[in-house]
Amino acid sequence: MKQETKRNKLVSKKGFTLIELLVVVLIIGILAAIALPQYKQAVFNSRMKKVEIAQSGLYTALSEYQLLHGKGTYPTTYSDLTWGVPDGCTGAAGGASFPAEWNCDGFGLGIAPSLGTITAFIRFNGGNGGSYDKHVSNGKFACRLSTGDAKKNFRKYCEMNNIPAS
Repeated sequence: MKQETKRNKLVSKKGFTLIELLVVVLIIGILAAIALPQYKQAVFNSRMKKVEIAQSGLYTALSEYQLLHGKGTYPTTYSDLTWGVPDGCTGAAGGASFPAEWNCDGFGLGIAPSLGTITAFIRFNGGNGGSYDKHVSNGKFACRLSTGDAKKNFRKYCEMNNIPAS
């Protein structure tokens, strides 16, 4: 009898069955599927706050420039602005609308006198989500959406913050 009891102890269950492991993996997969889009949106939102901070700093510098040189005037070079370029941003040669643009981590930033905006070109994750404009006249933001998958988070950000989109 002692031998039979010993054998039962050796055969006794000491781990998880395959079904139990599959259920746990399924639950983790469902939770990840729910959490991952929320995480991506949270990362995008934090990056957009960095864009807003850069635009607000440039807006302040441009406002100071216009106080000194007259409303509606724009500098001929970005060195005319008393603006501390954010970390990770480098100045680039200008285009037709403004003498300079700053290339930053995930976005480009420039002043567009023809539009009366400080424009950020959203390029997170390698795509073009659109343009995020801060109007020089009133300091309000506006979204100009592009086409493609890169605009999904950008559109959601604009909707969540009640920023008009075109």
